[in-house]
Amino acid sequence: MQKWKAEKIDQELVDLVVANHHPKLVDILKEIQIVFKEKAGKTGGKYNLGKCIKAPGILTVLGDKEYQFILEIGYDLWSSLDQKHQKALIDHLLCHIVAEENDQNGEMTYTMRTPDVSYFSEEIDRNGNWKSEVYSLFDEDQKKKEEEKKAKKGKQTSLLDDEEE
Repeated sequence: MQKWKAEKIDQELVDLVVANHHPKLVDILKEIQIVFKEKAGKTGGKYNLGKCIKAPGILTVLGDKEYQFILEIGYDLWSSLDQKHQKALIDHLLCHIVAEENDQNGEMTYTMRTPDVSYFSEEIDRNGNWKSEVYSLFDEDQKKKEEEKKAKKGKQTSLLDDEEE
């Protein structure tokens, strides 16, 4: 399957979305490249809208410049979208990139993350945003266990005492 770099106008859309919604990515803006493939793939009968991947280091050796992230999109899908939906797709793909500043040296590191929300339509209809509730309850439970563990350590009178009952 043939793949190619995006035209300047498509790449400018990345610039616009970064400027408006992802300011932490400004420093690596020129290191994010859209790559089109002929056709969008399918999973379970639904089109894959695109994917964001960490660029392999070999691209620096083989290519004309350094890339950090590649946004891979099926051109058949892309060309059928209006600009509003193209921007939404670029925004979604850029949300996969996390920028964090290192507290010790102030350098930025860029990593990948998965989406916060992953549901089936019928699941939302029946249960709403139930996962966020579960995550909150689990986080609370984990914090409570950590506090109990710290409290037990504080009461420990000997190294031979058990930390857990």
